[in-house]
Amino acid sequence: MALSPRQIEERRTRQARIVSGTLSVYRSKGIEGITMDEIAKASGFGKATLYHYFPSKEEVITTILEDGWKSLWLEVSGVTLTGLSYREKLFNILKVLSAKVQQNPDLYKFLFKAPQIYPIVKSPDWESFQSRIYNRIESILKEGVEKGEFMNIAPEILMKAMGGIFHGLLLFGENQSTVHDEDLEKLMNQFIS
Repeated sequence: MALSPRQIEERRTRQARIVSGTLSVYRSKGIEGITMDEIAKASGFGKATLYHYFPSKEEVITTILEDGWKSLWLEVSGVTLTGLSYREKLFNILKVLSAKVQQNPDLYKFLFKAPQIYPIVKSPDWESFQSRIYNRIESILKEGVEKGEFMNIAPEILMKAMGGIFHGLLLFGENQSTVHDEDLEKLMNQFIS
């Protein structure tokens, strides 16, 4: 039996509350503190309702990873790159990623942390979106190195160095203020010039 549009919308709303509740638990108790009991409390549902939508916490975690990485990929894939230098291409992608991450830092901290804690949440869906983002950035770095726009370092090493600094700047630094274009420009100057 097909769901009505109202039922579909109600389902989406409840799933969004569960995801929000999970991120709330993550923010207050860390990934290790995420349990179905805690998710149910934080989302305002009984456990039976929670299990109706997600059979396990791993399913909730996988859903968050899939939706989060897909959202990031859609932002990155929408960046116009034609007619720009490799430096401008990279800067535009970093700006888009930075803005997206700053909209919901808990979500993006979760995206990078959850797979380290829960290796069982491997999923071809979220991993493919993550790979697409990384491949896009790495190909820009590779071509920029080949054209002499970036320092002559193996692109995969440059990618790891930039990724570490970018994550620290946006997610794990003590200063959780907004990251401005100047901050991203400084990051690029330090690692690619």
